[in-house]
Amino acid sequence: MLAAALLVAVLLEAPGAQHTAPGDTLRRDTVATAAPLSVAAVRISQRPRIDGALDDAVWSSAPLVSGFVQSTPDEGASASQRTEVRILYD
Repeated sequence: MLAAALLVAVLLEAPGAQHTAPGDTLRRDTVATAAPLSVAAVRISQRPRIDGALDDAVWSSAPLVSGFVQSTPDEGASASQRTEVRILYD
């Protein structure tokens, strides 16, 4: 159904999101004028369950991207809400 589609999970304070190893975490704590962050999408063979919970093992196969900064109202400031992203495709 979602063949070759890009899946993005944006997590706001989701429980269980911290189970990624420190080496698998990409952080973006710099000002917005820095070079863009490049993130590789992870190809998966099993479809993830998209239900708001991260207990499906397939989600742990992608690195966690976090540390986003604001563009407005305070460009470059830490985000007011923590946002975490994982990118998968099948």
